[in-house]
Amino acid sequence: MNEFDEKTKQSQAGKIAQRRIEILKTVSEGFQSQLEKESLAFSQKLEINIQDLINRMLTSQRKVSVTPEFSVRITDSYNDESKSEGQFAVVSFAYIGGILKMLQSEGSLKGKEYPLVLDGPFSKLDMIQRQNVVDELPQFAPQVILFSKDDLQEVFSKESIGSVWTIQSNEEKECGSCRGGILVELTRDIYLRGAAWATAVQNLSDIFRTRTNYSLFMLSLSLGIMYDKRIKNPDMGEMEDHTPPSVPRNVLQNNDNGKLDFMFQAAILSTRTESYDEEERLRLAFGESTEFNKIGFLLEFANYGVTKLVEKIGVDSLQTMDQINEYLAAIVEGRDLDVDGLPDDMALDELAVDDIEMS
Repeated sequence: MNEFDEKTKQSQAGKIAQRRIEILKTVSEGFQSQLEKESLAFSQKLEINIQDLINRMLTSQRKVSVTPEFSVRITDSYNDESKSEGQFAVVSFAYIGGILKMLQSEGSLKGKEYPLVLDGPFSKLDMIQRQNVVDELPQFAPQVILFSKDDLQEVFSKESIGSVWTIQSNEEKECGSCRGGILVELTRDIYLRGAAWATAVQNLSDIFRTRTNYSLFMLSLSLGIMYDKRIKNPDMGEMEDHTPPSVPRNVLQNNDNGKLDFMFQAAILSTRTESYDEEERLRLAFGESTEFNKIGFLLEFANYGVTKLVEKIGVDSLQTMDQINEYLAAIVEGRDLDVDGLPDDMALDELAVDDIEMS
């Protein structure tokens, strides 16, 4: 009897276990069916979103298909999936944008913010594709954080820029400082256009032997700010068809340490060549200004300053160096007739020459 009872219990326990297994199997199948339906629905939504973005961002026609497993296939009219690096980058942007757009439309997720962070995203894009992507980026998310070494002021609209920060590296190439606003656009070479620059580089390289172009630019900039005179369109002379000398951006980045930012602040706060009121000058000098071309503004001062240096070129390097030394000394000591004619309230004893390396 005990043995019969034990077998009965085992049989009943087996039935219960089997029933549980059947229930779990039914639930699992239900979940799997629902997952397949939801995956198909979401993949179709994502396909529409990506196709819409591809049509606006890519310069060539492509067809998008997204599987329920969210694998994306991009083909041309010949059913070819091959893509250039730029096209692949645009597809990546479209995939990200498509997902973010889909999240924004979901009831349980709608209204929540999903910031998008991108690091140097435009390196593979041509100018047209880059602009197409830039035009769409502000719609991707309520907040887009973009890291870039390139100057993007001209490609983003003013209204789409919330705030700008400039990261300056220290000598170890680590993050040295992070300051609000665009300090100066140290993202491209500075081209020194005009006959005066060509003459200065050719005749003064024996005196300014180290970082010649950088040293000449910084000294000329100091002189231009001191005289408060700018030349927007320098005389090209016979240099119209020649490649102008330049200050490479890596030289600027490695040697600036905030000097150009200081130069800009000094120039914009003191210049009489602009009619800004005090509030606007302070905003440009210390605010997060993104629309003002600071390097272009400083270059115009340097364009004038270099004309003063060229006037001091002598028959040989020794005479030139003596004349430049005498010229700078006369300025500092107040013996320069041109400087004597400047307004009394201009500070003339702060000529920034610490960047100049003379042999």
